[in-house]
Amino acid sequence: MLGVLLFLNIPMRMMPIAERNQFAVEIYLPQGSPLEKTAAIADSMEHILRQDPRVKSVTAFIGESSPRFHVSYAPNMPSKAYGQFIVNTVSNRATEEMLDEYADRYAFCFPEAYIRFKQLDFQAVNAPIEIRLIGEDFAGLKTQAEKVSDYLQSLDECLWVRTSFDTPVQSAKIELDLDETSRLGINKTLVSMGIASGLTGMKISDLWEGNYAVPVCIEPEQADNTISDLHDVQISGLLGVSVPLRQIGNITPEWDEGCIAHRNGIRTLSVLADIKRDEYANKVFAKIIRYVDSEIVPQLPADVECEYGGLSEFEDETMSPIYLAMVIAFLMMFFILVFHFRKISLATIIMLSSALSVFGATFGVWILHIDFSVFAILGIIGLVGIIVRNGIIMFDYIEFLRFKRGETVRQAAFEAGKRRMRPIFLTSACASMGVLPMLISASPMWSGMAAIIFFGTLVSMILIVTVMPVVYWLIFRKQDETINN
Repeated sequence: MLGVLLFLNIPMRMMPIAERNQFAVEIYLPQGSPLEKTAAIADSMEHILRQDPRVKSVTAFIGESSPRFHVSYAPNMPSKAYGQFIVNTVSNRATEEMLDEYADRYAFCFPEAYIRFKQLDFQAVNAPIEIRLIGEDFAGLKTQAEKVSDYLQSLDECLWVRTSFDTPVQSAKIELDLDETSRLGINKTLVSMGIASGLTGMKISDLWEGNYAVPVCIEPEQADNTISDLHDVQISGLLGVSVPLRQIGNITPEWDEGCIAHRNGIRTLSVLADIKRDEYANKVFAKIIRYVDSEIVPQLPADVECEYGGLSEFEDETMSPIYLAMVIAFLMMFFILVFHFRKISLATIIMLSSALSVFGATFGVWILHIDFSVFAILGIIGLVGIIVRNGIIMFDYIEFLRFKRGETVRQAAFEAGKRRMRPIFLTSACASMGVLPMLISASPMWSGMAAIIFFGTLVSMILIVTVMPVVYWLIFRKQDETINN
């Protein structure tokens, strides 16, 4: 019971961070921001980073992202409102120190910009917190998303709450006069081509440089366009007549969504949020899920659904095969025990004795302040294998004393406890010392597995030589009574 209570209080991070003297800095501005503004903020941030003696080099990407250099860190789409740094530091420890100092201090240091300090890890998610609202009712999606966003912004653990629809952008609604366009031989395609060639620019061909295609575009002379310029765009019809756009259509300025995302062909509005460095995303996400399930989901319209993405979805997809493999491994151990002892009861006792390792395993992770990760689960599988081996050593000798030497259950159990103490101690101590280098290295990837095997083996070793003989005697003591009678 104490082991279970400790396990419930262990911080969990299923995929560990990457041990690298390197981290990424991402700069996000509102959609539609000019490249010059992004470059100015990036230049200021780069100057701050280069002043730190722990920084060896800074590689800047303005308006685009770096090529993929890490297995789970995907490049971002090119955008004038985006910038990125790849920062190399003098050591792994310097990376941790800088992220702890800079992440919260400079997140909102620049007006209209969010600076995201990203430590490389193996969690392939865009944001740790993601609540998806799915449906075709655009107004309903935005209403529910605002409720979720307001709650996330009220949490001190969350940073940079935003939605996948991005910030609104200025646009223009063009309603064509069908009678006039028909008379002049103009359709929507010709209007689009006219606007592109006269106002926004248009691609006309590709110029190949080796294996890379360089687009060739026609750009207008004036780069800063307004709604008034749209009125004067010349549209050519099939009859050879060219007229300004205001003559054939009504132009109305309005605000529109910067991006309307779809998932599996259905309109999906995702509410996203980052987490502060000193917080665990799993705990924060669990609190958010409880709120959404109790306050938001019951009030959703019939045509709007709610799903959870981010770390919750990623861990479910990652851990399901591992849990299946763990169950298969335990079943194989059980059948091997049944084949060896020819008794289901003994095989069941040995498998249940794995619970003796819960306290030692959780105590080791808890006392060393190590995150429980997927590699810790692999350590549990290895630990159960060690306990099963010790159980075989113990019960095999008990069976030998009972059926080969004719001792009673009580005599055989307690004699085996004394005689098998040394081999169980030696094998368990060797297994514990074997993972000691991984434990001393404090590696985020391997320390969880090492702590579970090290402490779990030492604690279970003591419990096995003291508890398991007593359990065997309590279960089979009636056989002694039957023989005596």
